Amino acid sequence: MPYVLNGEPLAYDEDVEIDGFVYSYGTLTIMSAEDREALGVPWVEPEPTVLTVEDICKLIDAERDRRTAEDFAHDFGETLALDDTGAEIAAGVRLLQMRAEDQRNWQALQGAALTAVVSGAPNTVLPMRAEDNWNIQTTALQVLAVLAAMTAKGSRLLFHGGALKSQQRAAYPVIIDRMEGWPS
Repeated sequence: MPYVLNGEPLAYDEDVEIDGFVYSYGTLTIMSAEDREALGVPWVEPEPTVLTVEDICKLIDAERDRRTAEDFAHDFGETLALDDTGAEIAAGVRLLQMRAEDQRNWQALQGAALTAVVSGAPNTVLPMRAEDNWNIQTTALQVLAVLAAMTAKGSRLLFHGGALKSQQRAAYPVIIDRMEGWPS
């Protein structure tokens, strides 16, 4: 709660009239505490926010979602990677973007890879575009392996978040450390 006049909080940036004189919020801000109190406009510290178990579980979900959207590092080893100029290198470790729209793209690529494998063409090249814009020349089987690793990471995050929420529900009103122990 900010400044208070007659027991009522003043809205941020609200002017206040006292004894026929109008004081701006900015003026109240630069006054000394003693001068404000003499006018009857003290600063009252706000009550600390008490988080409910539902609030804390939402924070855990938000942390899980943030971690799920982080770039996914995968070691492609010697698999060929091409940049947009045609330069070639061994792909090595590359980051794959994991925002929601990227995850939809990975699902579409997974469908193409499954189709290739089921059709008897597991070595069909289906490039994966890395965060740094290198096109890794992955086969359908490699695509499925990378996407399986992505899914496994996502599952670990989901299960850890669920376990944290269960721990928090059991410990409430004590608040657990929701940043502890997340899998990488």
